[in-house]
Amino acid sequence: MTDQPTIRVNSQFGVDDHQTIVVLLNRMIEQRAMLEAAVPGGNAALLSAVLHVDEKHDQVFLDATPHADVERVVISQPSVAFSARVDRVDVRFITGPLEKTRFEGMPAYRAPIPDKMTYMQRREFFRIEVPARHPAYCQVMVPAGDDFPPRELRTRIYDISGGGVSLFIPPGTDDILTGGAHFGACKLLLPEHQPVLVGLRVRRKFRTSRRQAISQICAGCEFVDLRSTAQTTVQRYLMRLDRERIQLDREQGL
Repeated sequence: MTDQPTIRVNSQFGVDDHQTIVVLLNRMIEQRAMLEAAVPGGNAALLSAVLHVDEKHDQVFLDATPHADVERVVISQPSVAFSARVDRVDVRFITGPLEKTRFEGMPAYRAPIPDKMTYMQRREFFRIEVPARHPAYCQVMVPAGDDFPPRELRTRIYDISGGGVSLFIPPGTDDILTGGAHFGACKLLLPEHQPVLVGLRVRRKFRTSRRQAISQICAGCEFVDLRSTAQTTVQRYLMRLDRERIQLDREQGL
């Protein structure tokens, strides 16, 4: 096995070396990483993948969406912000505009190779999906509104990291878990752990990956003022999930 090229990251988790960016884009191809991009003006997301990196012409080819309404919006934007996971690390970059084209006979987008990327390699940014066979939940404390009293919203956790959680958005609650919304005194209900009190702020909405049987909308939330005891519990839960994932991979011969 050949050694993987070193990822050179500055102190702000930025990657601005052209060759390193090309390496990361090619790793996305090798690992079949899914790209996600929020679509302005709605709850939809562009789901794509890197198809080819053309260094000679300084361009990258991306998989096209089959949804015409999403495509109309993203190709009209001067730039699009993407996120992906490479080697279980969050990678983010901006490129654009996206130009409709074809790659190996299939619809695709062509865009400039990005000038820089954000490579979130710190442990607290590792996100781990919570297996459906051992679900975890979050009780969101919804403050009173003009038409309803304070209430508890219980929903399943899609994934979790040391910095936050992604929550499945239950039907009829899309207007509650909106971008920028803040909720205090929420409870994380993690298997084999005591309830964890956290504050949450909604940062984004996205669709679950194509690996899911049914794609669902999730709210990506960050922890707010996380106490050290709560942080310790979350980290222990993350380590347990990681061990279970590794064991399952071994059993399946991955």
